[in-house]
Amino acid sequence: MTTENAKLLKKSHHSVKEMLEDIGVDPDVIDTVEEVRRQNVTNTLAKIRLSKGLTQNEMAKLLKCTQGRISKLETGKDADLRLKDLSDYAEAAHGALSVTIGPRTCAEAIKHHLLSVKQFIDKLVALDDGKDATISDGIRRFLDRLLWDTAELIGRSKLALKKADAQKASRQAEIEIISSSGSLTSTGTSSDSLTATKGKIQELANA
Repeated sequence: MTTENAKLLKKSHHSVKEMLEDIGVDPDVIDTVEEVRRQNVTNTLAKIRLSKGLTQNEMAKLLKCTQGRISKLETGKDADLRLKDLSDYAEAAHGALSVTIGPRTCAEAIKHHLLSVKQFIDKLVALDDGKDATISDGIRRFLDRLLWDTAELIGRSKLALKKADAQKASRQAEIEIISSSGSLTSTGTSSDSLTATKGKIQELANA
């Protein structure tokens, strides 16, 4: 590595692509790196397998295919995957896998993470074999705390929603009052006054 490249690596970069471009990496290599980075589903397949402690050979036996096929699925392109591949992986690993086509909304993202939380809770509960009261009590206390924290979070969110609705209603009421005042005085006020009133209405409407 040259001294110049070493200095560039110490520089703060916003992305791996920017860093590679700075040190003069071939554009074809950069494109390949970016393509690998964008592979979300194929990476998930490997995570599913590893979460169950399975090797590629063991997964191949479950899916009745070769280890090479498993390797190709986990390192290939998302666009080359079939829905059956995803279904087979989830079934073999006894796991859940959700697929979203297109941009994910906030609600869909929350549901996705809740599913992940449920899976981890199931794993936690499975640790309790009933032989150690300390473990059982610890899990119960954790779940009670989790329930409380979740309820508190949702409660605060609903309060914030009510506050936003109240502020919106207040602004609307003020607009109606000013609008009504302007119409009553339109025959006896100057054009400057009416212009100011309209400006105030517009300002409140855009708030």
